[in-house]
Amino acid sequence: MFGRKNMHDEYAKIVREIDEGERREPQHNRPTETKSKWGSVDPIDQYVFDEFSWLGATIDRWTDDSWSLEETNDTNRRASYLDSPEYGRRWIIYYNKLGLGWLEVSATPEHILGTLDEFKVKPSARIDMSLDFMRFIPSEDAFGMLYNPAFLMQSTEAGYDAARERAKLIAESTMTHYMWDVMRAGEGYVPDLEFSVSGPWSVFSETVSHWKKSGFDPRTEMSE
Repeated sequence: MFGRKNMHDEYAKIVREIDEGERREPQHNRPTETKSKWGSVDPIDQYVFDEFSWLGATIDRWTDDSWSLEETNDTNRRASYLDSPEYGRRWIIYYNKLGLGWLEVSATPEHILGTLDEFKVKPSARIDMSLDFMRFIPSEDAFGMLYNPAFLMQSTEAGYDAARERAKLIAESTMTHYMWDVMRAGEGYVPDLEFSVSGPWSVFSETVSHWKKSGFDPRTEMSE
């Protein structure tokens, strides 16, 4: 009777916001440039920074309406790797009015000291996400938030059907691993979901190119 609350009682307010809340309109504070704590910015990092200015709005448009991505001018990355920069574009992720975590994107060049021209021949970037409370998010909405970034990062060399299948496998694998973490945690705690995907971003690049040719800007569309 006086024991510890069960998981859904303990997180009742969060579950209620997920199930009954209303979408939060993003309040963007978009950065105008990359900012490095070392001073100058590598041309490859600046190129990727510019290339992905529509990423948040694209994911926002393709996912369930409950999701929203709010860009921040904080360009200091939270995911840290020895062979990658410490800065890039970042977004705060909301489900309704509940802040769940963040998404960031940065360059992952094959050669650290390579030139921009070399990078453009074989481009590669990485999306990292960290999300809280995903245990309580509806499965189809969770899948969409994983599948769409994975799909956007895919190559189109073998066609879009192959790109979709690869993205589907990435999303499903991530959900399976997360559910294992949830089962291990039991009633003890709610594990975070960590997600990463790398690729040449051909799907995203071709989507943006098509939109620009047609005069469509997803950032303007999402703010209306």
